[in-house]
Amino acid sequence: MLNNKGFILIELVIVIGTISILAFLVVPKYVDYSDLAKERVVESDARVIQGVVAVYYANNQAFPKILEDLEAYLDVNGLKNRYKDIDFDANTGKVTLVVDE
Repeated sequence: MLNNKGFILIELVIVIGTISILAFLVVPKYVDYSDLAKERVVESDARVIQGVVAVYYANNQAFPKILEDLEAYLDVNGLKNRYKDIDFDANTGKVTLVVDE
């Protein structure tokens, strides 16, 4: 008498094939959303820094000379650790974040 407690090879192939197809469809979407989320974080950080520069300007009637002048308003070292470079124009107060790829 046969013992039918296990799976046959064709059943396993079908299950593994189905899982592979689902992974093939899902993984690219996850990567796209992950990249989009990183871009949104950079945009958000840039807006926060620009807001802090505006507050500094309102309090001092001048833009900060260097980015470290904003230490009282935000964690500059935390931002420097997150980005490859932070370009700051002391004449216009414009901040540009450079991201590691």
